[in-house]
Amino acid sequence: VQSPDADLDFMTARFVEKRSRTPRTLREDFCGSALLSSAWLERDERNTAVCVDIDREPLEWAIAHNFPEPVRQRASFVCRDARDVESPTVDIACAMNFSFCALLCRRGLQRYFQTVAGALEPDGMFFCELYGGTEAIVALARSGLPVAARVAAYPNEVFTGEVYFVSPSLDPYSRRLPLKAWILNEEGRLRPGMFARV
Repeated sequence: VQSPDADLDFMTARFVEKRSRTPRTLREDFCGSALLSSAWLERDERNTAVCVDIDREPLEWAIAHNFPEPVRQRASFVCRDARDVESPTVDIACAMNFSFCALLCRRGLQRYFQTVAGALEPDGMFFCELYGGTEAIVALARSGLPVAARVAAYPNEVFTGEVYFVSPSLDPYSRRLPLKAWILNEEGRLRPGMFARV
């Protein structure tokens, strides 16, 4: 469960401890709902934030729901791959909720870290969560676990189902845990080859 206040308290305290000044600028990569950036802006009217996410839908939701008008003016929203973003330099850059784990190859991860390094002030700091994602939830994966899926062809509908197979090991390259699930398709609208978000 994300705790923006606890995360911001930790990052700010470490920054002040190591840099002897108060951070004012934040870049939240893979921001999703951008709740962390919103909380950052609410803390001090001098704070600014850059919110980066490759997916337009959650970014638009974040703008509509987490950024009231006075706060929104101090935020920049970038819908782009975090590895390709050129933003103003910031005091703190972060990738929370293990989101950088989506970068599955070494080259992509290296490119991301280089981009982040270039986005930091000379005394800036980068924070990310290094443990979590698949490895932290392996114990929760089990047959019978309910699933919900969305497909682009029917964006406002949720198709439900259940996990029926859990791999005994993680994929050594992606660090993902392969699962198999069945999805209800009583009307036959889901077709072979469709991609789904589960």
